[in-house]
Amino acid sequence: GSTAFSKDGKLLVYAIQKAGSDWQEIFLMDVESKKLLADKIEWTKFGGAAWNGEDGFYYSAYDKPDEKSKLSKANEFQKVYYHKMGTPQSEDQLIYEDKEHPKRYFGCGLTEDERFLILSISEGTSGGELWYRDLKDASQTEFRLLVKGFDTESDVIDNDGDKLLIKTNYKAPNYRVVIVDPQAPSRDNWKTIIPEQKEVLLGVGTGGGNLFTSYLKDA
Repeated sequence: GSTAFSKDGKLLVYAIQKAGSDWQEIFLMDVESKKLLADKIEWTKFGGAAWNGEDGFYYSAYDKPDEKSKLSKANEFQKVYYHKMGTPQSEDQLIYEDKEHPKRYFGCGLTEDERFLILSISEGTSGGELWYRDLKDASQTEFRLLVKGFDTESDVIDNDGDKLLIKTNYKAPNYRVVIVDPQAPSRDNWKTIIPEQKEVLLGVGTGGGNLFTSYLKDA
């Protein structure tokens, strides 16, 4: 269903889906030897794994369903966990849950320098909120709002020091790139880095201090 390599390339997280089901089982492999590790994660859906160094990874999962209805009953109250390498799933740390909105989906990812933990919240296949935690700030124990509302699509590309680069279609149907100060995240404070073009901006990556963009043209 999905794959994710640790930053040093030595470990691989991969998810398997069986018989067309959305349910996934997550396994870990030592890349060089191709041997499976003892770690195993169950009852995940609609997500992958986001590594934190080589220590462990974030993932989204549901409570274990009833055996008779696991393939038919609607799933509610997705949660985000952190799995530390070499420990059982029962010891995984609960990172985020929302007891008031059972249908929402949650996912976590880190910026390249592993400073900012980004929480994405959606209610369907489009639109969603972004929240963040500055992991270098010991006083920040809860997520803080970065992009409010479910009427636009926004994704964090990476951080530039204390600020965050975001790809968004807010006031830009073909998307643009803005830089946001998480301490003053109001949209009025956003600064455009790459303005909207006549082609749709599909994705933005980083490397060597540069931004690399891909656009959809003549299709």
